[in-house]
Parts: sequence; C-alpha cells; structure tokens
Amino acid sequence: QGYRSWIPQSATKLAIKAMRSAILTRAQFNIDDLNTLAYARNCMVPIVIGHAKEDDFVRMHHSEAVLEAYRGAVKSLMRFEGDHNSERPDFFLQDVCQFF
Repeated sequence: QGYRSWIPQSATKLAIKAMRSAILTRAQFNIDDLNTLAYARNCMVPIVIGHAKEDDFVRMHHSEAVLEAYRGAVKSLMRFEGDHNSERPDFFLQDVCQFF
C-alpha cells in the first residue's frame, strides 16, 4: 500500500534519485540505508515527534512505530490537523520551543 499521487511515477523516481544523490554528496550517507526504527531502538535522548493527521506521504503508523521503538524515557507524539506540507499549528511550535 504505497503513496499515490497525481505526479507521474517517472517524475517521482527522478526526484528521489536526485535527492538521494544530493544527500549522498552533502551528508555522506545513502537514504536507502536510513532505518529510523533501528536508530530509535538505540537512542536515549528526549524526543518529540509531530505528525499531521491527514499526512498521506508519511503515514501515522510510521511515527507511532518510531515512538514505540524509542528507548528514551522522555518521548511524545503530538498529532495535529493538516497534511505533510501544512503549516504547523502554534500549540505545536510552542511545545517544541518549551521542549528545547
């Protein structure tokens, strides 16, 4: 069950290839090797995850799985209205500022 978009699949593949190349050049890692659950299982620093309820690009279950796998004692998942590209609500931004 993948993400469906009005953008042609060939254009999406080309964009991902370009992003992968740019990240490999600038950050020295391959995004295909990124495993957020593996990192979460070994991470102990506090974390706050924000997730828009209507996000159909990164599904809610991904954030929930990261939160569950997370080993740290201080962790939270904040849900709010909007989609992947929506402006984040003030309450979330204020909570993030307090978090830091």
